[in-house]
Amino acid sequence: MRRHVVPAALLLPLTLLLAACGGNSAADTAGSGTDGKGSLTLNVGDQKGGSEAVLRAAGELKNLDYKIKWSTFTSGPPLLEAVNAKAVDVGGVGNTPPVFAAGAGSKVSVVAAWHGTSKGEAILVPKNSSLRKPEELKGRSIAVAQGSSAHFQLIASLKEAGLKLSDVKVKYLQPADALAAFTGGKVDAWAVWDPYTSQVLNAEQGRILADGDGVVNGLSFQVAAPSALKDTKKAAAVKDYLERLRRAQDWVYRHPDAWAKVWAKDTGLPYEVALASVKRTNASRIAVAVDKPLIASEQQIADTFTELKLIPGKVDFAAFVDTRFNGGLPPPPLRPASTRTPEGRPSWFPADRSRVGWLTGVAVREDPAPRSSWWKREQHRGAGARSPRGRCRRHRRWAGGTVQRLSPAAERFRAGTGLRGAGSRTASGRRLAVPVAVADVRQGARDALPAR
Repeated sequence: MRRHVVPAALLLPLTLLLAACGGNSAADTAGSGTDGKGSLTLNVGDQKGGSEAVLRAAGELKNLDYKIKWSTFTSGPPLLEAVNAKAVDVGGVGNTPPVFAAGAGSKVSVVAAWHGTSKGEAILVPKNSSLRKPEELKGRSIAVAQGSSAHFQLIASLKEAGLKLSDVKVKYLQPADALAAFTGGKVDAWAVWDPYTSQVLNAEQGRILADGDGVVNGLSFQVAAPSALKDTKKAAAVKDYLERLRRAQDWVYRHPDAWAKVWAKDTGLPYEVALASVKRTNASRIAVAVDKPLIASEQQIADTFTELKLIPGKVDFAAFVDTRFNGGLPPPPLRPASTRTPEGRPSWFPADRSRVGWLTGVAVREDPAPRSSWWKREQHRGAGARSPRGRCRRHRRWAGGTVQRLSPAAERFRAGTGLRGAGSRTASGRRLAVPVAVADVRQGARDALPAR
């Protein structure tokens, strides 16, 4: 059987990208420099191609009245070790490292969250593999970084397929080693995240057997040191820093090509790989509130790893969050564990891409302006409720909502049918009663999108 080997030149930039959801690799705390001016210094933990790069690209490092001292880490766990040691005031990680930090009793607080698609978190198999569905992984060897978001995505995907982690042969490898093992034919599959997913797909060295969309919660976090939050001036700097990050992420959504160029230059990845990763994962992220459903979703991750004895003892994740920076952010689009996706997939640990359309990728944030008495009266009524003018409101929650952001697929769909007047039809031929939002045509959206 012919095996493809990745050139060493391609492995080098990938070793720099043990992303925020990475495993137990060592830290590279060489500072990237300092921005801003003033007597106060905010120590920020970052990763290659992370917060510093996106803030600089979006122009959000201008007019700082405090200093940001950057320290670069290779992954989330060592960054959180630095937060625990008070060497870092705040830093970005994925959805799983905070769980392990909480399990170790570290002094950390989740202060901000982002939600996006999990299509970049995938179980990859070689292009010529005989494996066609996750159920066939039983007895096969799978590479994954221990304690990473991919670790949990593997567990969740196996459970959805009726398998347990013990049904497969897990090989705990960091991404650079896992990539070599995968392309060398030493493992049957690889559970990983972007940009590794995009790297393999772009090189035509593998294909996706299963992804995390609708299976894992799609969250990433900024985590702060409690000691920094007790300092009034530093807490104010953290608040400003988070607001800049949120604006920068909005810039990424509006300028995916520009961000891909910056990211490729910063990480050494080929532009095509960076762009694919941005469009698949990075550009889908929206800032969300750190609220009870979010805490519950992370608690499920913690309980899962506790049951597998990968975390010693019970973890109370709620004790490791600080909600003071939520502002008017929308809640994360997390659904109860008993629900199903529109395709009928069981959502053991689900997070659809938005609150109004799992397939459309529409992100809706309710208008913060005060509601009229009609809105207050009608917003929780079922399909068929009518406006003061007698128009039928087909979807009860989103009449009057503000569409903040659409995925490229949703943009294409909206351009064709989504916001047209009464009498127009969806892709499936259904008549639109009112032109209020893409939520009104979610039933027809599936027909408008390309096959997954």
